Amino acid sequence: VGSLPEGQGLLLPEGRVRAPALLDQSKPGTEGSERFFIVIEVAQGFDLSFLARLSQLGMAEKNEIEATPVESAFFQEIARSGKLPERILIEALSAVFSTFAAIHEIPDQTPGVAATSILWNDVKPDHLFWDPHTASITIIDWGNGQYIDPGTSERSLRHTPLEDRRQFLDEMNRFLAQVAPGLAARLEWPAEIPPAEDFHRIFDELRDK
Repeated sequence: VGSLPEGQGLLLPEGRVRAPALLDQSKPGTEGSERFFIVIEVAQGFDLSFLARLSQLGMAEKNEIEATPVESAFFQEIARSGKLPERILIEALSAVFSTFAAIHEIPDQTPGVAATSILWNDVKPDHLFWDPHTASITIIDWGNGQYIDPGTSERSLRHTPLEDRRQFLDEMNRFLAQVAPGLAARLEWPAEIPPAEDFHRIFDELRDK
């Protein structure tokens, strides 16, 4: 996403959520062509889907990963307990809510771009990385991101922040039902996407919880 300055990551206010730093990118105007590329730093930590498999399948899931002592102890505890710690899940959910607040409500400052916000447009557990060294979340894969035109109506769901929120509710419903059904029940996470008239209220209630 063009709003990430080269060599820097997007660090959100609470300091425990970030996006990988943008290291290099192709020239403007190459989007959608064979010349388009972006280079970002390697995300620190491990994605939620990998950690969920580790909790279910045990240490065999980490065979090809070179782990530090801290990471090895982290893996062993997850494999021993057979579950993904709720603290990590809650931090990840909170990180997404914080990120949405930052990219959906704060105007982008990229020169020459008329946009009021940015759409992540690829919300999934695979893109949420937990770093056991820093107890922080990194949000990756902004390749599908797009600027949101200031005049776009909420009725055009796929071109407004509502699409990010819809993906978030849908993806995390399936994930939580599998790895932490008790947490999903306590949060009253909707099993289906809420109807239009209830969407904002339910989303805000989940954020508050």
